[in-house]
Amino acid sequence: MTHEIEEIIFLPRFVERLKCKNSNKVIEKIPLISSFQFTIIVFEQLILIILLSFYCYMNNNISLYIALIIVYIVHILIHYLQAIVIKKIIPGFYMGTLSSIVLSYLLITIEVDLKELVGYILIILLIAIFNLLIMHKIISNKFKY
Repeated sequence: MTHEIEEIIFLPRFVERLKCKNSNKVIEKIPLISSFQFTIIVFEQLILIILLSFYCYMNNNISLYIALIIVYIVHILIHYLQAIVIKKIIPGFYMGTLSSIVLSYLLITIEVDLKELVGYILIILLIAIFNLLIMHKIISNKFKY
């Protein structure tokens, strides 16, 4: 959650400044959304993560929970790639790095069925990608604050 809070606080303004100062084609493709719109997207993602975590807890499904953690770490690695492309540290980078280190350490202590884990990872990745696409579409048409 600390990573998401760091993103909510700093990312919208960071993107706004980045777009003003750069004419890079990659940067031009970044959608410009308000802090309010971005907060709605992150909050909705956080609710999904909490619900999925609760489901894992209630059903004692450690493999699904581990898959969720791995997808989170992949998400942080994507932030690393973004930072390399734009040559700047992105908001969420520091807390994402710290939380990924802690979570990675925990992951190496847990044994799960690898086939089941890979299946869950693919499912969660697809859900996350489609959810983000849908949320950006909804946000761009509504919730203009």
